[in-house]
Amino acid sequence: MNRNVNIGLLQNDTQPAWFVWADQNSSSREGQLLFKQQLFRNHDPSFYGTAFPVKEVFDETGGSVTGTVIPEIPDGLFTELTPWLEATSYPTRYGRWTKEEKLDLPLFSVRKDTSPSYKWIIDGLAKPSSSSALDRLAHDHDDRIRKWIRALESPDKMYELPLNLYEYCLDQLGHTKAAPFQLSLAINEPDLFSDEWSAELIVTETATKKTASLKDVTSGHHSFVQNPVPAVKPALTTLSSSVPALHGLSLTDPKIKLKDEEVYSFLHSYQDVCEQAGINVLVPQSWDRPVQLSVTGEVSPSLSGSGATVSWLFSHHDKALPEDKLREWVDEQRHFIYFDNRWMHWDLQKASEYLRQIDRIRKENTVTLFQAIQQIAYMPDAGAGAPPLDEPVQINWTLSDTWFDDVTKAVAPVLDTYWKHTLKPYQQEGSRWLLAMRKLGLGCCLADDMGLGKTVQAIAYADHIERDRPVLIVCPTSLLENWVKELNRFAPHLKQTVYYGAKATRQSMDLESGDVVLTTYALLLRDSDVFQKTTWASVLFDEAQMIKNNHTKIWKEAKSLSAHHRIAITGTPVENRLAELWSLFDWFAEGYLGSLPDFLIRFSADPSARLKNVIAPFVLRRTKEQQRTDWKLPSKTNRTLHCDLTREQHLLYQAVVEETLEAMEFLTPHERKGVFFKGITRLKQICNHPAHFLDERRSLSGRSGKWETVMKTMETLLSENKRTVLFTQYKKMGYLIEEGLRHTFGMEAEFLNGSMKMRDRFDLVERFNRGETAPVLLVSIRAGGTGLNMTGATEVIHYDRWWNPAVDDQASDRVHRIGQTKPVTIHSFTTRGTIEESIEAALHQKKEMYTSLFGGERHTPVWEMDTSEVKSLFYGRY
Repeated sequence: MNRNVNIGLLQNDTQPAWFVWADQNSSSREGQLLFKQQLFRNHDPSFYGTAFPVKEVFDETGGSVTGTVIPEIPDGLFTELTPWLEATSYPTRYGRWTKEEKLDLPLFSVRKDTSPSYKWIIDGLAKPSSSSALDRLAHDHDDRIRKWIRALESPDKMYELPLNLYEYCLDQLGHTKAAPFQLSLAINEPDLFSDEWSAELIVTETATKKTASLKDVTSGHHSFVQNPVPAVKPALTTLSSSVPALHGLSLTDPKIKLKDEEVYSFLHSYQDVCEQAGINVLVPQSWDRPVQLSVTGEVSPSLSGSGATVSWLFSHHDKALPEDKLREWVDEQRHFIYFDNRWMHWDLQKASEYLRQIDRIRKENTVTLFQAIQQIAYMPDAGAGAPPLDEPVQINWTLSDTWFDDVTKAVAPVLDTYWKHTLKPYQQEGSRWLLAMRKLGLGCCLADDMGLGKTVQAIAYADHIERDRPVLIVCPTSLLENWVKELNRFAPHLKQTVYYGAKATRQSMDLESGDVVLTTYALLLRDSDVFQKTTWASVLFDEAQMIKNNHTKIWKEAKSLSAHHRIAITGTPVENRLAELWSLFDWFAEGYLGSLPDFLIRFSADPSARLKNVIAPFVLRRTKEQQRTDWKLPSKTNRTLHCDLTREQHLLYQAVVEETLEAMEFLTPHERKGVFFKGITRLKQICNHPAHFLDERRSLSGRSGKWETVMKTMETLLSENKRTVLFTQYKKMGYLIEEGLRHTFGMEAEFLNGSMKMRDRFDLVERFNRGETAPVLLVSIRAGGTGLNMTGATEVIHYDRWWNPAVDDQASDRVHRIGQTKPVTIHSFTTRGTIEESIEAALHQKKEMYTSLFGGERHTPVWEMDTSEVKSLFYGRY
């Protein structure tokens, strides 16, 4: 009912009715007419309310109210009245109609001097339609019955029918009169001093609701006027003869003792028999309190390092159940147990099956650590507690709370004195964890935050392993020189072979004579036959997200390598899609996550906490925030500046949007993809600068809102003597910025990009860090976004944004990393009402998902969205 609509009961001159009025204009006839038209605008039978008169009526105090008189409530109009309307009407002995449901509504009368009567109104409203049974009784030969029927037909008349005739009329009208007494069977739980259950018969007088035990009734200790024994005796006979456990119940022995099995059998199988005999069963509270038994296998590595140790935890709603007690209950075949200061019933068969499974695992004692951990990945829902009572038993597998410590304490060696003095405490833990995972036979992923020194931890690992073959380290080309430099710095005693250079040079190399072989992903793919000849002591993939796509040749080549141990090193195990995590895991822990389709079905819906538990045994990730006190990293501030399109940009932007949408409209999804991404690139170029989009070199100032904002920011930073690294995705835009800095500030800024040789990139960065270059270093994010140390700067500018937050973060961490001593500020620029606002929203969402090492997946690719959705994306409404 709408909050401004009221309904009451009206005593009319002839027949009662319903009365409806609105809060507003309650005394205004015109207002109520409008209200009536609106209320009944869809009610055809009343000609849209025309048949319902508007009247002034009077409440119980004599106050007047104007509203609409309704003889019957239209279907579906006032749902609050449905229970009353649907309740059965039955006649009283006094010739009135009534219902068990009550109406708490205000009363009104058409006459000011007449007090409305609730009984009179309800008598009329509850009166059912005429029936053949009423017609027959209206012509009955007994004048008393005819008078009673006439009273039922007239609200203002009454007639009391003798009880015997009343019961006859009820039977004729199909109304069954309730039995005078109700027999109930109460199942009583044991008291505190015994394990004995009991069954007791209770008698209730229907009319008065008075109750007494059958034992008191048979001994005469009750307050009933009539003797209930004749009324309940047939039901008692049926009960004792039909239910085996209750054969001993009788009038002389109305309370008997029961065993656990008998109580369970009765409640499980014989309640229907009681209901059919008209006996009410008062079940014990324990029957409504089933035990939610949860069994958890807590996995930890065995002290020998050759298998798994499983600790078994039994619980009910997070309260521990002792295993010895549970076994005692199962041995005694109990269906009811006393736990947590109360009786509860449990599934004995399920508890037995749990113990059978656990005993089998203990007896066989052959489960490997990998197999034990894999149980976690295949649980239907980790942490959901016990399965439903009608589901098969399901053990919840989890890692011990001290998993990391257990792993390192069980098998990790003590690091050499040199490394203890070289590595920070958390780096020592990381290296020891890698060594421990090797001894346990588990591949793994070192996923520390960017800038925490994953490289040096990996070098310490390589220095400690026993090997008769070299360690293979694969990295992006841009990082090869850094690995050489770090190996020379931290482990000069390790013999390096850098598999790089001209083909003739590579062919002359002996890859099996040294300690470490360094190469790139490109050469791993190009010279795959060379790397497949050797079974490596260990294979380490740096920036392992390079093998995130299981459809690529590099992923397949990585899978074909033979090695005693595999380690993925990446700060970004997931960049865009959940499938990337599977690809990475299937390389270093093959089979752990099952097949890709099965993995996506199990984890795509809600991956967060569930997936975190599953991957935890294989992933070690520490954040800068967690290690801040260890190496005193200064603060990092993120600053987003918003700017607007200039008129030139706006016209270009609108034209490209319309052109792209028009081109996509009639294409197949595959064809739309190419047009969509081409449009995205062009729109981002317009946001950067019209000159970038138009590929021209004429005047740059005053044409781009972002350009002007960046130049003002640069002016401020230069005045404060700040050194800045500016990242851009586009080489062409980098040259435009280089020209703009020269024209605006007379600065000869250098531009690090993919056309530079690797050695030249490192030399440029070292000169910038020493302060030997201009205070601004321009960097192509593809060429310099990973692997380089740019701690000579304190400011980072992202001129344009990448869809993937990990790419921008990796670039920012070239400045905010170990060795930085000053606070760092990250400046990002977003153009309002453009694709850049959608990118900003996407970055925010992905960072939230990435907090737990997972990425989200769109079920519908953006290029397959309808035109209006794509248009919203282009205009910043992501």
